[in-house]
Amino acid sequence: MYSTYIEIFEARHQPVPYGDDLKLDLQRFREGLHYSPRLAVIANPDQPTGAVLPIAVIEEFAEIAARQGTLLLVDEVYFPFYPETALSCLKRFSNVALLRSFSKIFGLAGLRLGFVASDENIIAAIEQVQGLHEVSSTALVAGDFVLNHSELIADYTREVEEGRRVLQAAASALGLTFPACRGNFQIVGVPSQFGVDNVVRKLYEEGFRVRSLSQVPLLRNYFRVALGGTEIMEQFAVALRRAVC
Repeated sequence: MYSTYIEIFEARHQPVPYGDDLKLDLQRFREGLHYSPRLAVIANPDQPTGAVLPIAVIEEFAEIAARQGTLLLVDEVYFPFYPETALSCLKRFSNVALLRSFSKIFGLAGLRLGFVASDENIIAAIEQVQGLHEVSSTALVAGDFVLNHSELIADYTREVEEGRRVLQAAASALGLTFPACRGNFQIVGVPSQFGVDNVVRKLYEEGFRVRSLSQVPLLRNYFRVALGGTEIMEQFAVALRRAVC
């Protein structure tokens, strides 16, 4: 969505590339901050790789950004699948804003509910341009319910990690690439001779819709799959074996 908003507001932007290890080029990001952009964005974890940055690195970026007059936006919509948070930065830096969403951990994507935490001056600026009816009463009721039932978070995160272990075992047995990933999804790399789009098509024929990443140069041999519990991921593992064998 960031690229969409950039286009809408006709902003200039400079994407920071990822390396062959599927991790953000930290030095390039540091160098970019020294050009004093008005806004710098970090997704932690990111999507689609699921890679993460240590909080110490985010604190370093926040300090550089503060000197340059840059607002640092930390996107944590996949929290708490990755439980480390940059929330402590808000106590030290007035130029940091942190985003959370009810779409991932709570499964309320259709209600479009989330929040931003930041310095009071930044929040006041946001309120000046915020629409009057951006959140529905249904979303507020659902959000209030899930916030008062923390057991839902524990159950879902456990289910996702159990499903990830099932998929990891299957991928390892098949010789597939399985990078570390800290969201409610996983990317899986297949040998080029199989053709990732061909594997995705076969999985669809088996009843599983996954996303091919073949249009992303760095991930051209990968697909992305949303994770479920043990039972559904065992079924997916069977389908995956047929798709690559």
